[in-house]
Amino acid sequence: MALTQLLRAERQCCSYLKAPHPCTGSYLKLLTLALRAFPKDSSYWFKGALYRGLDTSKSPLLREKYDNYATSFVVGTIITFPAPTSFSICSKVAGSFTKGIQIVWTDGEGVRLKDLSAFIDEDEVLVEGPSQYQINAVYAPTSRSASASVSRRDTLQCY
Repeated sequence: MALTQLLRAERQCCSYLKAPHPCTGSYLKLLTLALRAFPKDSSYWFKGALYRGLDTSKSPLLREKYDNYATSFVVGTIITFPAPTSFSICSKVAGSFTKGIQIVWTDGEGVRLKDLSAFIDEDEVLVEGPSQYQINAVYAPTSRSASASVSRRDTLQCY
């Protein structure tokens, strides 16, 4: 089951109980600690190019922040993902999610979920979060799309 599905199910449960989201922090903490402790010599550990497509069309906050990709995504910009984040090892798969920005992390690493995912074709890799990435290069920036090559900065240590 994808991370977003788990979080959505948890929110629905908390909504039904008319409670705030008490488990989200605990769940994200456990997931982050598990990813951090995952053996790097395991067959599930992946190192190599990773891709993430971002759909900015559905989020007013992202639309406002990146209203013009040609000026918003410049070399040196820092991108923060506040939770563990999924990438794909296939640029074409990430491209199917891209409605705005495609992130390319050439020296990426994380836990490959292909055998565990409900979406085998995504060839998903889960990366520890929260994390920050710095844009090293931007390709074909227009007013409505961009592709950015990034490198990871130090992981933010919350737990």
